[in-house]
Amino acid sequence: PDAWIERYTERLEAAGFEIRSEHRLDGSREESASVVAHDAATGRTVLLAAGDEGEGTQVVLGWGQADEG
Repeated sequence: PDAWIERYTERLEAAGFEIRSEHRLDGSREESASVVAHDAATGRTVLLAAGDEGEGTQVVLGWGQADEG
């Protein structure tokens, strides 16, 4: 999961997002990581979570934008 988080963190920062939080959890059999980024200029927020899933990695990407009304 670290490779996914690092790749997206670099891309988000390059696009002007501020990294608000990063978390990593290393268990005895599984690892997971997440990052939350925010773009103040547009009000957009992105959440990326990645974790070991069997022999692969499961990735969840969520996003939203603040309503100015």
